[in-house]
Amino acid sequence: MIDKNASASKIATNMIKDDQVFRLLGARLVKISKGKATVSLKISAEHTNVHGFCHGGIIFCLADATFGFACNSENIKSVAQHCNITYISPIKVGENLLAHARRVKEYGRSGIYDVKIQNSSGELVAIFHGYSKQILGSTVKIDK
Repeated sequence: MIDKNASASKIATNMIKDDQVFRLLGARLVKISKGKATVSLKISAEHTNVHGFCHGGIIFCLADATFGFACNSENIKSVAQHCNITYISPIKVGENLLAHARRVKEYGRSGIYDVKIQNSSGELVAIFHGYSKQILGSTVKIDK
């Protein structure tokens, strides 16, 4: 049975424990509530591409992880169905990124989410749109 009333922070804690890519990325969950999440990431040399800027795959991974927290925040197992990203400006080593995800619309077993990624100055550096699909089961098992 799915517990939609389970606390989003308990769900996120369990998700992080099992998400090795999120931990490898070095990101940190800042805030989560039903349908919303905020994740931060400080860009280091390990995150850069050949041009010395943050690799686009890292930015996508940050946005996708934030989207994942938001769409699983009510403990209904959800996966990405389609995602796209628009990169607006390059990101340098030392920048702190904040990704803010919010549910725009939920319909049936599908959802639409926007993720805005901002730099240390609060400037928008990328926009990600994610479309989720609920699959059978709970995101995590919550011990009561």
